[in-house]
Amino acid sequence: MSPSLSILASWVNSPGLNWRQVTLSLTTAKFIFMSYMNIRQLSVLLRDKPPKSLEAAFTQDAYDKSREYSLDKIKCSIAINIWLYCENLVYIKFNVYLQLWRASVYASSVLPVLLAAIELLTHNLMILPFMYYRDFYLEEKHGFNNSTFSQWLKNKLKGYSVQLVLRSLLVAGTLKVVELAGDLFIWYTWLFISMFIVVVGTLYPYLIMPLFYKSKPLSPGKLKDSIDRLAHKNKFPLTNVNVIDGSKTSSHSNAFFTGFPWSKHIFLYDTMVDKFEVEETTAVLAHEIGHWKLNHVLISTVFEQCQLLLILSAFSLFYNNPYLYSSFGFDYTPVYVKFLIFCYILTPMNCALQFMSNVLSRKHEYEADAYVVSLDYEEHLVAALIKLDKDNGGALDSHWLYSAYHRSHPLLNERLQAIRQVPRKKK
Repeated sequence: MSPSLSILASWVNSPGLNWRQVTLSLTTAKFIFMSYMNIRQLSVLLRDKPPKSLEAAFTQDAYDKSREYSLDKIKCSIAINIWLYCENLVYIKFNVYLQLWRASVYASSVLPVLLAAIELLTHNLMILPFMYYRDFYLEEKHGFNNSTFSQWLKNKLKGYSVQLVLRSLLVAGTLKVVELAGDLFIWYTWLFISMFIVVVGTLYPYLIMPLFYKSKPLSPGKLKDSIDRLAHKNKFPLTNVNVIDGSKTSSHSNAFFTGFPWSKHIFLYDTMVDKFEVEETTAVLAHEIGHWKLNHVLISTVFEQCQLLLILSAFSLFYNNPYLYSSFGFDYTPVYVKFLIFCYILTPMNCALQFMSNVLSRKHEYEADAYVVSLDYEEHLVAALIKLDKDNGGALDSHWLYSAYHRSHPLLNERLQAIRQVPRKKK
């Protein structure tokens, strides 16, 4: 540990600090902050007129539908926020982590992995009713849900199983690295987690996504030819274009690409292929290729790795803090439990990092839109963005603080205004 971190560690190790009260205060402060943002957003959504810049693109009826959907979503978010706050209070006040640890001691010798499984299962079961309400009332009410209850339950079980496997692998691997690395655990843990994230992210479309969706190659035709020309013009290493059967569960639309630097794969939701014009879909993919061309994926990855390193450095300050863990009833504290408790202390940093992450993401969105304009797809991009917001029920207005914290993409009117201000090439 560096001298500066050692000084900070000695300060946070002060026996005079009531760490349980600190965690309660931080948890309550976050709840108040989240509630304030939700209430401010609720007041914005009660406006009965769209932003002036969108009056020409959205009829009053279309705006009302978008507003009602956003209102229902924010009310659901408020309920979930209250529930999660109560869950955190219970965990802190009643030493739930200590009880889970003792239960895992009796059940297995693979204690940390089992504790992670119990904690994940408990959390998922407690929020399951909210997920059911969101998908089978809220989404159904607004015409977005296409799945049956059996499909939904099957996907939830598969999703929880995937989460359990990935978390178990991550926890087991991380703990082994910490055990072997000694005082250098920050750097080796950072390296291991970074590699884990990259591998899982790369393999997700091929190993995990097929568990939930089926995909097939895009059929030859105008759209395929248009995408091939776009990729060739931008020297994008496109290997294939796949269509996902997203319509079997939802009517929302999306598109993305993944793969290795030398081999990229584009995935289109069938809802986009069916509803969008060829030029509109091509403009959306030009936006995604813009992210690649402008190195946004690399920049975002570096930023995320810096975030991870910062979090691990902060964790090292509390790693050997006996007063923090004893306040939760632990005499001997396993590494995994240390990190779970540390996450409460991490709350202010997480909020700050969330704002910073969204600032970077929004900057990239504006730049990718400008790149599309440089390819002469401006009109088609504008039409596609409007259609995406209509089809996905995107919020057309937002409180600035709520938007800064929750939205990684600018609002539609912000993007359209920025597109109009992009300098045009002289023909």
